[in-house]
Amino acid sequence: MDLFSDDSDPNTRPKVTGSCNCGRHKYTIPKAEKMNLCHCLDCRKWAGAMHSAHLFVQNAHIDGHGSPEPKTWTTNADSGTKMVRAWCDECGAGLWLKTDAKSDMTFLKAGGGVVVNDVGLGLFQPEDIPNPTMENWLKNKQPWESLASGTKRTSDVN
Repeated sequence: MDLFSDDSDPNTRPKVTGSCNCGRHKYTIPKAEKMNLCHCLDCRKWAGAMHSAHLFVQNAHIDGHGSPEPKTWTTNADSGTKMVRAWCDECGAGLWLKTDAKSDMTFLKAGGGVVVNDVGLGLFQPEDIPNPTMENWLKNKQPWESLASGTKRTSDVN
């Protein structure tokens, strides 16, 4: 079973819309069923936290509302695969990441309305985000970190 695949038809789920802090980048997607908490070093740096939260969305189901091209940075991830991360060049909010390993998907920053120093983290409101369903790169987790209840877990990405 692919941990990233939808369990139901995305066309039958309600749509939710999220945006960066300044509203320059806006995305409408089928309400996500799955969320990953990634503990890889790249995601931790990108999030400024001990993990980064991502919603899995098939590229064909993302409406970007004509948003401008975001600023991007490409690197090799801990797994060795090419990873592209995007953020708003106006407000600095993280938007999404894409990887060659899952070229048909975009991993949108989940968020949840969290605000730190007047800057919102992530794209979507708490009610639009599912409970975490997966945690990966746990080999980077610190001993004092707690895991989310009921998640599928991997020490890295299989």
